[in-house]
Amino acid sequence: MKTKYGPYSPSRLEAGYCPLSFFRHYVDPLAKTRAKTENLPQARGSAVHEIFELMTDRFKLGEFPSLAETNKWIMEAVIRHPAAQEDIADIRKMVDYYLKRTPKDLEPDAEIELRMGVKFAMDNGQFVTYEDTTTFPGQTVTRYQFIECDYDDPDAFARGRADIMQISADTTTAKVWDHKTQQNAEEADTFQMGFYAWVISRCNPYLVFVDTILHFAQFGSYSDPFRWGPAELYQVEQTLLLRAGVIEGMTDWSCAVPNKNCTYCDMMGECPVKQDILVTDPVTGNQKFVKRPNLEIMDTTTACKVASEIHYIDLYKKSQQAALKAYVDRTGPIAIPGVVYGYKTDIKVNWEKINKSEALTTALDNLILKYGIDPVSYKGYSETLSKGMVFIDNENFHKERMLIMPTKVERTFGGRKS
Repeated sequence: MKTKYGPYSPSRLEAGYCPLSFFRHYVDPLAKTRAKTENLPQARGSAVHEIFELMTDRFKLGEFPSLAETNKWIMEAVIRHPAAQEDIADIRKMVDYYLKRTPKDLEPDAEIELRMGVKFAMDNGQFVTYEDTTTFPGQTVTRYQFIECDYDDPDAFARGRADIMQISADTTTAKVWDHKTQQNAEEADTFQMGFYAWVISRCNPYLVFVDTILHFAQFGSYSDPFRWGPAELYQVEQTLLLRAGVIEGMTDWSCAVPNKNCTYCDMMGECPVKQDILVTDPVTGNQKFVKRPNLEIMDTTTACKVASEIHYIDLYKKSQQAALKAYVDRTGPIAIPGVVYGYKTDIKVNWEKINKSEALTTALDNLILKYGIDPVSYKGYSETLSKGMVFIDNENFHKERMLIMPTKVERTFGGRKS
């Protein structure tokens, strides 16, 4: 059975958070002809994935590409994704990290950029269901039967890609790596990874577990594996069916709902929420906030409107601050009347390192006792609990303290009064 608005993927389901955005991208008859332009994060991600695919293909064979090869791959990928030109230095850094920290226990038969699809099993136009008695001991749940299909099958219900996937020798467990070019690290239990794990389990019904691992390319690090077992995969399936069901039943596409994906939406410039709070100066072309009285919140409708606008402003600020930060990276601080935007460097005590080292915490304990200071006030070394140390009136104590305590340099971006 062909869905009205599928096949569904994590990105398509997330687009459904905003009915207007979903309509413009997937329902509007003009959606396929409307030109799509990659922004920087999208282009960077696409370029890095293409380069990592070539690199992983070599890693499987126990080989490592040369500097000349990776430079060639970087140039070719950025030419295909021009918006990534601005981040070419970061892409080079990510490639170097990947060369040094390849996926652990990668097998020669690992599959790369695997494209998978599943569809409902049908019998005479009816959905095929079965009674599941094994997922939850002592319970029986009725479930739809899904079967594997081509990624581009028009009847596909859900589809996904695995950056790297390999199946254990006993065929019970699949291990999946997913490359991330984002700046933040997270656990590998996200809905996106659960979605991919579910598609993999439907395509390979003999699997018992799917282990997912996130590769954070910006840092050259990997998350701990997260194991999706039968119960976790069942919950993903139910969430997927519910979210897809809401989109399939949608009839009013006029509502714009700000959400975390606004930063990447190519409709951001014409979003009706934006039109309510931002206007463009006809002379300078600069955007400014609409001047109007604050709304008095007396009902849920108004409260939701204000909440949506605040959320949009936060997203707009985050997006524009990232662009300003990138410009400052290239040119140096930017000054406007009363404020300078740039970096501030601070040297701070590395409390995390102290707390992980028994030798350091013991040395601080002994130093505090040496100078007759009550240790109770400073136990649990952290910036919050121990910052009062600086007020201790003993010069010799501070000289010895600074010799013991390791420091770290923190560089933060923001606006500061000039």
